[in-house]
Amino acid sequence: SSMPLQEAFHFCDRPLIRLVETVTELATEHGSDTDDFEDVRRTLKRGDTAMVGLGESDDRPNAKESTLSALQSPFLDVALDEVDSVFVTFAVSPDTVSVDIDRGLAAVRRRTGSDTRAGWKVIVDDGLQSEVVTMVLVTGTDN
Repeated sequence: SSMPLQEAFHFCDRPLIRLVETVTELATEHGSDTDDFEDVRRTLKRGDTAMVGLGESDDRPNAKESTLSALQSPFLDVALDEVDSVFVTFAVSPDTVSVDIDRGLAAVRRRTGSDTRAGWKVIVDDGLQSEVVTMVLVTGTDN
């Protein structure tokens, strides 16, 4: 479809801004169950090509919906079952429950290969009302 140029730039800027925000949060905020930014660094070192998918849930805490959106991102144009490493970051509101994060991680595990190395982090963001934002970083894509 046809879109005005300014609107197209804004459309492209939004995921890039969110990517920068998420990586910045990884480097500066404390999360859970991982060594934070070091996990991202190790993931990036495992492959010479990296791709990122970003996704959001609409209006309620739903990490699975957000993760599926990230996995279908046009920026993540790769066969997930062939990547070497994947790192998933969830930015969540304080009322998100752990079982919801488990569902998001399960969606990634179902789509990646059995040899794929995986890591993850949860960032609790008081600025989020009820949505979940997911960033999926993959390396070793051979693209």
